[in-house]
Amino acid sequence: MGDFIYGILQKFGYTHPLHPIFTHLVIGPVVAALLISLFAWIFNKPQGMRTARHLTVFAFVMWFFTAAMGLIDWQHFYSAQRMTAITMKMILASILFVVLLSTILVNRRLPVESRVPIILYALSTLCVLGLGLYGGNIVYG
Repeated sequence: MGDFIYGILQKFGYTHPLHPIFTHLVIGPVVAALLISLFAWIFNKPQGMRTARHLTVFAFVMWFFTAAMGLIDWQHFYSAQRMTAITMKMILASILFVVLLSTILVNRRLPVESRVPIILYALSTLCVLGLGLYGGNIVYG
């Protein structure tokens, strides 16, 4: 699958991995959900909590594309070699999936003003920080 995708992209001169492009579509909303929810809590603005909820749903949807591209890049560029950093990324990505899904489910049951999801936004942010750390270790050593 990866060879097919990258074969097409090479015809247009694109030879880079696709996974880094998609990572920003998860990392950005996750971190933004935490920051916006904190501002909403501090300044008592429930609409900010609603925005954080929307960002979490977006991050959850983009998680699937990001994980798929990560697996495809790993197979294409690293021949699916077992690497500690890749293993850690798979573990953290799985934890992130569970935390994002839990956050969405918790948000469905709680009123918009609830501050409980802030803890889950913080856990999601810690996961993406770890994912970025191990991703950086793969690329930069």
